[in-house]
Amino acid sequence: MTQARESRRADILRAAFEEFCGGGYDRTRMEHIARRAGIGKSTIYEYFPSKTELLTAVGEWIFENACKALHEIFSKQQLFRDMVYHYLKYMNQLMIKAGAGLLSIRGGDSTFEVAYKCGEQFRDFILKQLMDAVAKAQQKGEIAQDLQTEAVASLIIGLSSPAILITVTEDWEEHIQQIINVLFKGLQPRAST
Repeated sequence: MTQARESRRADILRAAFEEFCGGGYDRTRMEHIARRAGIGKSTIYEYFPSKTELLTAVGEWIFENACKALHEIFSKQQLFRDMVYHYLKYMNQLMIKAGAGLLSIRGGDSTFEVAYKCGEQFRDFILKQLMDAVAKAQQKGEIAQDLQTEAVASLIIGLSSPAILITVTEDWEEHIQQIINVLFKGLQPRAST
């Protein structure tokens, strides 16, 4: 694919992401995506034969970009506590960008399958990255070594739930710091008795 075609494809994906997030799958129209991307509707079909295939590509595009951003967070040399904070901050920003429209995809079975598959891949990626980060934090003595890495990683994933992140509208930073304080108080290594 030429650079111009790749650029056009990226423009379509960005426009589709914004439209799907704004109105959900059912209310999104290809002509609205085309208008937002500054192209004709028929041009979209040169890249994506159907709305469902476009949704699939948007899901893969979001997944790829989110994985890159999270990999940077997880691989950065920092305290585990700081990594958890940056992870939660990124997830909050992602939830705000995605909005309720993308999170409440209805459509037919195929659109739900697309969303579900992307969500599963994303969860598995995050779980693996967090389990590795938990193990490193345990080795460094930042958190208790007797905790199961998968349990700690699952707890942190749970903290990035839209039910928690999106509902905090005022003083998000303070609220998340309080949640992290509670979390790390329970994860601290304990003195041997």
